[in-house]
Amino acid sequence: MLYELGLASRIPRSFLQTYAELVDKHYLHFFPFRLDEIPAHLDPVANVACHCFLGTYVQVASAAAIDVHEISPWIREWFFRYQTDDGGLNCDESVYSKARSTGSVTSTIAVLEAVLLESPGASDFIDRAMRYLLDRRLFRRLSTGETIDQAWLRPAFPCFYQYDVMRGLALVATYSLTMNRPIEMVQISEALEIVDACLQESGFIQGGSHCLGARTRVPQGPGLALLTNQLAKRPPLPRGLIILPPGDKH
Repeated sequence: MLYELGLASRIPRSFLQTYAELVDKHYLHFFPFRLDEIPAHLDPVANVACHCFLGTYVQVASAAAIDVHEISPWIREWFFRYQTDDGGLNCDESVYSKARSTGSVTSTIAVLEAVLLESPGASDFIDRAMRYLLDRRLFRRLSTGETIDQAWLRPAFPCFYQYDVMRGLALVATYSLTMNRPIEMVQISEALEIVDACLQESGFIQGGSHCLGARTRVPQGPGLALLTNQLAKRPPLPRGLIILPPGDKH
């Protein structure tokens, strides 16, 4: 949440340092495609990281000046290793066993943001991943031209692992400036129109939050099985949130 508000510097460094060490110890250092690849003592869900988690984690930690690659050098290789044949990434492990692996917009966005932030020299990976998004006009199916997810057409806060066209456009702008790549207007014109329609004098019309209604697994207690498909708990998000600079008493 603090990262999305531009306040990552307020995340306690001691927490992130401990968290980075936990991530390195807790998760497998590769993305398994089959259950038999996972050691028997590990949980096939809880001990396997997904691409969007790692991409988000790297960005948050980096913004707070934590070098996760010093602690977990396997993460950068992970990003490059699991790029799909069409240039994206996919948290659905089954696609990697197909003759041609295909990506997912939601799985690709956070990783591309992280690599662009930290490894702009990885131009082949970045260009292929961005082409994956631009070929889809940031929100359309390549096969039919249909909208992939209607929720993407409304700016969401907080976004967390999820996606909307405003996030896609922000990434396009960063990519174009960082990599000095021109963008064809036809690739982003629809997304620009969608975002413009959500803009009023008071700011963006919030389309909701991706965490509302989210389901998760909840521990019952030490040594007990996790309860699945439970409604995720979340802190209340005040409307019209105003962030004051440090020391402002008004």
